[in-house]
Amino acid sequence: MIPVNPKSKLTAKAWVDTVNAATCAPSWMKKIFTFRGTDFRIAPSYKFITGKGISKPPAWFGVWHTAASSVYMGSNWELTTGTLEMKPKDLSLMVPDGISIGKLDPDKNWTDFPQMQGHDKGEGGITVPTQDIKDNLNTQKDGKLHYSGVIVKPGSKQGEIVVVTQIKSVDGQLLSFGPNDVIETLFHELFHAGQIDQNKPNADSDTRFSAVTDGIKSFFACP
Repeated sequence: MIPVNPKSKLTAKAWVDTVNAATCAPSWMKKIFTFRGTDFRIAPSYKFITGKGISKPPAWFGVWHTAASSVYMGSNWELTTGTLEMKPKDLSLMVPDGISIGKLDPDKNWTDFPQMQGHDKGEGGITVPTQDIKDNLNTQKDGKLHYSGVIVKPGSKQGEIVVVTQIKSVDGQLLSFGPNDVIETLFHELFHAGQIDQNKPNADSDTRFSAVTDGIKSFFACP
């Protein structure tokens, strides 16, 4: 199960509705996503039926589905939404719903750590581990799996998958992302979380990871 944060702008049902509204996602792909109560669900197997006019699964889908199924079958992650707030001086700030993200100093003191970037690099989502998940990554022999980024505030039982669903302009106007954009980010962040769960390449800078996420990006940029 993937529980949805109570403060997420999208309920479990609304997440599924958004998947179903994504015009780039074929019907067989949409069928793997369901919900039960407050939990978002991903079928651990999928059925693809060939036929006239039906495209085959994209090359990246099998690897992605294995990772996403790991998230669903485990208990390490929660799902929520976020807002990308545009700031003066060409900066943007990601504001996740229902969680605090930051870092611990060497004395274990907590500091909130806003995700501030330039407008041209505004985040569409972020996958934020717990301290325990971070510690596990940093024990791996493959140094590319090590993680030095933000974590969810201690006390949280699960890491957080954050998907930005709206932008807030400098003057306070809100603009919602369309279903294809939201679902592209959801697929991307689920892959982050699943790769982390499997102790596999999980960083955007790692070509072993980006080979899949580049495919996701292209797929959801359909006409």
